[in-house]
Amino acid sequence: MNILVVGGTGFIGTNLVAELVERGHDVTALARDPDEADFPAGVERARGDVTAYDSIEGAFEDQDVAINLVALSPLFKPSGGKSHTKVHLGGTKNVVEAAEDHGVRKLVQMSALGADSNGPTEYLRSKGQAEEVVRDSELAYTIFRPSVVFGEGGEFVSFTKTLTTPYVTALPGGGRSRFQPIWVGDLAPMLAEGVEEDHDGETYEIGGPEVLTLADVARLAYRADGKSVTVLPCRWRSRESDWPRPTRYRSSRSATTSTGRSKWTTWSPTTTSTRSASQRPI
Repeated sequence: MNILVVGGTGFIGTNLVAELVERGHDVTALARDPDEADFPAGVERARGDVTAYDSIEGAFEDQDVAINLVALSPLFKPSGGKSHTKVHLGGTKNVVEAAEDHGVRKLVQMSALGADSNGPTEYLRSKGQAEEVVRDSELAYTIFRPSVVFGEGGEFVSFTKTLTTPYVTALPGGGRSRFQPIWVGDLAPMLAEGVEEDHDGETYEIGGPEVLTLADVARLAYRADGKSVTVLPCRWRSRESDWPRPTRYRSSRSATTSTGRSKWTTWSPTTTSTRSASQRPI
């Protein structure tokens, strides 16, 4: 299958590209700077910015599936003239238009847990509005709403450490905000499997096997460095409302096939068109 990964040089994108290549797909990575990533042999590179239709349109030619990973972090204020609305909503409109113009069969859209077109923040609203664009398109689609994603090269653990100092530190709400983080090594196979027709028309909420507080994450991060930290409450809330919360379901288990590939053994519906899966590292 010919697959275009939009945002293929990012933290999740590089892991997904490698997963797709391992599965035997022909992959093209589209990014503003496609030369910055170290990809497996055979991966094609295309240059473009999702906020500029003419720069990305040609990359969709002869593609069977497009996967849109482009996003701005909820952890930092956008810079360089970008905004969550411009990138998430405007960028998705351009991706959908280019895919439709070139006869792409399907779009896999990475959204975010808590995405809601009427949500409390621009980040969550723009993610929800982008989902509506995808559902209203002529394309087959699968939408994923992951919780916090962690792993080598990710920003969540390092961001948590910027909020803290070793030994004694203060965190918003005493660090009691809860998360259900998922390892990028578990998320990438899920996204890769989402290209298949079996998942057409579905929206999946994805979380890891454990619910952790922000204080838990801080303690684990410093423990990995051989240090400890005591968390104290503070009144500063920052962009806490943008942080993904735990999913409502944790019923899924992972299993391995004869090839050792991660598979889902259950898909628990949250609504008619929205499902939830929790993945445990194997």
